Amino acid sequence: MPWLAELLFGIVLQQRVAFSDAARSWKNLVRDYGTPAPGPFGLLLAPLPGIVGKIPFATWFRSYAVDRRRAAAISDAAFVARKIDRLFDHPEGADALLDHLHGVGPWTRGMFRGHGLGDPDAVPIGDLHLPRTVSKALTGVPHGDDDKMLELLAPFAGQRFRAIRLLP
Repeated sequence: MPWLAELLFGIVLQQRVAFSDAARSWKNLVRDYGTPAPGPFGLLLAPLPGIVGKIPFATWFRSYAVDRRRAAAISDAAFVARKIDRLFDHPEGADALLDHLHGVGPWTRGMFRGHGLGDPDAVPIGDLHLPRTVSKALTGVPHGDDDKMLELLAPFAGQRFRAIRLLP
């Protein structure tokens, strides 16, 4: 499936910024480097990894408000995009591959495993808001950290990503 690398690009864009900022960066990137999609509606496909991997940092920063760390992570991922896409059929190699990418840590890995590979137990560690959201939903207390979140999600072992997605 050729969309897993594209998904990873989008997840990396969401690191340490508001979702609306990441969405704006992605929209502008697709506008500038995307290719026309089939059909009559003028939609654009995401840019190919070979193109994404060659975007200079100055362009990432100036045109898309992407810092050096996220730009480097996306560039690294673009160069191994075929391997990333093959994870669809061989998800057991995901952690080993993702761990070798610059700028991909526990949060990015958890989001990728959950959204891209359908891992029902993936937990994005290091999120600013998620631990508080889990704590508030499960205990009524709006304070929490990663350790508390993992403790609260323990009864859902095997299905923690699904549980997170069901929270209000």
